[in-house]
Amino acid sequence: MISGFNEWAASAQLGHTDSFVELNDRRLGIEAEDFIANILTTAPTKEPLLPALGGLPFALEEIIIQQVTTLKDHGCEPYFIFSGVVSNGQEERLQSAIRATKSIAKAWDLYGASQPEYAVTEFGTLSGTINVENIYRFVQNILRKNGVAFLVALHSACAQLASIAGTEFCDAVAGSSDILMFEIDQLITELDFEKAQFSWITRRECIEALGVTSTSMFVDTCLLAGCSFLPTLPQLENDLTGSPKGPRIRAAADLLKRGQINGNALCLQYRDDPAMVALDYLNRYQKASLYVKHYVCIRPNGKIETADAASAPSDLNNIMGHRLPEEAFAYLSRGVIGSDVLCWIASNEIIERPPLDGGDADAYRRLVSDGLTPLRTSALSLLSYSAHRFYQHNPIDLRCWFNPAAPKKLNVSDTTDPRSTISGWNVRLDQIEAKANKLERDVSSLAFIVGSLQDTDFAKNSVTAKSGGNKPLSSPKEVRSNALWRFLQLRGYIQQDHQLSALGKCLQTAFMRHNQQDLEEPALLAFEMLRLNLLNSNNMFPYNGSPQRGSDTDKRNTLLVSRVACFAGLRHKTIGFTGPLSRHLLAYTSMVSAVRGNLRNVVEMSLFGLLANYHVDRSMALDQLAEISYSLPFLNDVDCALGIAVKSYLDELSAQGEPTSETSREAVKIKGANEWFPHAKDFQGDLQRAFALWDSVYAAVAAAPDNLVSNRDKKIWEEADVWLSERK
Repeated sequence: MISGFNEWAASAQLGHTDSFVELNDRRLGIEAEDFIANILTTAPTKEPLLPALGGLPFALEEIIIQQVTTLKDHGCEPYFIFSGVVSNGQEERLQSAIRATKSIAKAWDLYGASQPEYAVTEFGTLSGTINVENIYRFVQNILRKNGVAFLVALHSACAQLASIAGTEFCDAVAGSSDILMFEIDQLITELDFEKAQFSWITRRECIEALGVTSTSMFVDTCLLAGCSFLPTLPQLENDLTGSPKGPRIRAAADLLKRGQINGNALCLQYRDDPAMVALDYLNRYQKASLYVKHYVCIRPNGKIETADAASAPSDLNNIMGHRLPEEAFAYLSRGVIGSDVLCWIASNEIIERPPLDGGDADAYRRLVSDGLTPLRTSALSLLSYSAHRFYQHNPIDLRCWFNPAAPKKLNVSDTTDPRSTISGWNVRLDQIEAKANKLERDVSSLAFIVGSLQDTDFAKNSVTAKSGGNKPLSSPKEVRSNALWRFLQLRGYIQQDHQLSALGKCLQTAFMRHNQQDLEEPALLAFEMLRLNLLNSNNMFPYNGSPQRGSDTDKRNTLLVSRVACFAGLRHKTIGFTGPLSRHLLAYTSMVSAVRGNLRNVVEMSLFGLLANYHVDRSMALDQLAEISYSLPFLNDVDCALGIAVKSYLDELSAQGEPTSETSREAVKIKGANEWFPHAKDFQGDLQRAFALWDSVYAAVAAAPDNLVSNRDKKIWEEADVWLSERK
């Protein structure tokens, strides 16, 4: 969003308001990020405690469906556009997240000082710090399930929307003010679903109200004011322009008019200013200016084009990022794969922002700087070796917020080509369905994927090369199953001969403890955390919110069980969360979230490898492939609500005179449902789900080899299991 734009437009009395009726028989292009951000940050849809829980808003799906339905009821067809491979603006997002850590600390200080009302208010101001990109895939799946069209842009959603406005793609565009920098005449700036009306503005009236003389001067004004991909000109930040204090967009326009120069000349004028040098502002302005002028988009005919290509510089890749294969862009555009790994390769950079808890823990910093490297290089190698040799020889810089000046190098060239390792997975539908029927397992379950390989004959026969006259995989069940087998082999659960490894046998032990498919993904995620030595009862965080009641043994066991519960979700009504909080468990969930996101990248790149290397029938529709992708594990982020629920229950039990008695257990469960978590759909049922997950994870721990879980740690888990068995 252009800094100060809304304030300025309101003071200048710009814009118009019309009823949704005017959108009848129209297709409305909607900037997805702006749409989601409005839900997250404005009343009545904002959930103030989302930054204290992590994960996904409890009411988001219902709100999206309601708002989409409202548009459809007025005869309007919504068409959502998501940003794709975006390299510009990452530094601005990083700095914004770093600044937010101070507010995060303040909110938790208020909560710790028993001032919950003030804490909730402060948490509410942090809604804008939620990484909307982590919610993209969840929202895309909602749209897909409800038959709402969407497109993931190659790069900027704003540029893509401007390029299709007034075409057969869409009749009108709604989104952030950033869109006005691109070639567009009119923009809907607000959709008011309560009043069923919208506000809109024209680019021409903005230019006239600012008194600038050309569209290029208007673009310079917007850039220098500050937007999503360029910070505000330091001279405007420091109010050194001599203009009366007001919206930055007005100050930027006045500065350009007073000097009768363009943005580049203005930046050159101030280039030796220490603030300009510190921000490398001249270089960043020039890149941002070219980013707007030579944006890349998908035209209505499906062609990928660069705006004003004739005058575009030859090194445009330094601005947009390295050009990626059009096949990868095709899969991205329809949601078959996400944008994370593509962004890494296009920009040669991974930027780690601080997590919602503030990121003070050394354990989290070690995880993102070192612990996730195998997952990242695995995802990068799957894409690089399936795309082009060029990408295999470009090191990726990993920059973390706590030490941005000292990036670490990730070298894909140091990895081996994973294709030869996993190319033998081309199992046919008849084999898959026959085995699923025999096991009485759903083909879509992880329990089937792992359990099928317990049969040594099936495992042996599953080694199937693509060559030898075999046709490519052509059914969703085939593609999904083989993508998962490949993923599990890459993660070490399956050996080269397709037999289960020691890790795979542990995972199978976990799945055999229950028949609840919704707990399979949490169990696998827990096992991955165990492999990283991050699923334990160690005090890893310098925060409040850990168990406080009972003996040291009670506290240790409560913490361990609560951490396991963080892998599953609390089933909550579609309303903002009300209940106790824990910065300690939020910090743990931040680590779980980081691991989950990187596992998802490996899963998606396993699917991409199948597609890019012609293991899948090319006639399969992109929508069909997208449906497969959205059914794969680790799609949705996790929160700590169930972990808090379990901690609250066990902590309260430890304060009872007879914590293991049925009377105490029932009383605490009733109290939890009625007082602590009044909007939980089934508090007691979710406790039992958490305990079932514990049983599965504990079974895997007990069966784990000593090099994964030491005898000392197994004893801690065993003691916790006995302790918990009396408190369920």
